[in-house]
Amino acid sequence: MDAPKAAAVRGRRFARIGAAASILLALVAIPVAAGPPNAEGAPPDSKPAEPWRLEDIDGVTWTPAALDGKVVLLDFWATWCLPCIAEFPHLRRLDERFPDSDFILIGVALDAIDRRGLRAFMRRHRVDWPQVHEVRGVESPLAQRHAVEALPATVLLDRRGRPVARDLRGRALELAIESLIER
Repeated sequence: MDAPKAAAVRGRRFARIGAAASILLALVAIPVAAGPPNAEGAPPDSKPAEPWRLEDIDGVTWTPAALDGKVVLLDFWATWCLPCIAEFPHLRRLDERFPDSDFILIGVALDAIDRRGLRAFMRRHRVDWPQVHEVRGVESPLAQRHAVEALPATVLLDRRGRPVARDLRGRALELAIESLIER
């Protein structure tokens, strides 16, 4: 077999292995209840999420009450982060695939860029889901609350606002969202 064909075969093999690993990661990233759910459908040892309040760059306020019953993905990113930008097409597909009644994607720009520059960047990259702007970067209260130390970072919240998975990408993230929506 010539070198280009061998490389193509190896590439397909690695892609299949990567897809399988992503699926397994998604399955282990979502915690399993320690016992039967309580009356609210949560595991018996779960606690309600702590109160918080976010305002996006359009002035919309996001609170646990506003997001109650929805699966929420917080995507922490910055304009200078090339891996973050590379995730935009996949995030766009997730945002388009799942109905707003079940799923909300909220971007968190950990960037010192001014709002006008951030809006221009978002238009250029077709980022049209809600965005919170945290100019203090990983030192911002929201990044600290979710222990964000490097970008890109994601935090997936269940319908009760509790973090259930972190830093999933690609198919693993999609499977985790599907699983939470189906529950």
